[in-house]
Amino acid sequence: MVFLSITDAERGWMSVRDNFWPMAVGANPALHFQGYLNSVVTVIMMACVLIIFAAAGRRWMRVLKGKVPQMLET
Repeated sequence: MVFLSITDAERGWMSVRDNFWPMAVGANPALHFQGYLNSVVTVIMMACVLIIFAAAGRRWMRVLKGKVPQMLET
């Protein structure tokens, strides 16, 4: 999971840097909106992944310290 997340985050950053951002600031005005939109959506998705990992890591630490039961009863 960690390997896949790191490689996907790197690829997302490379897509923004190499593909989408040059479209947004390039010479062709017809591609400006598409470049900005793709850049913003990709960065938002990468931020969401980081937020989910931070929340999961925080929960894992609480479970390992015994502050939260591993299984919630229904």
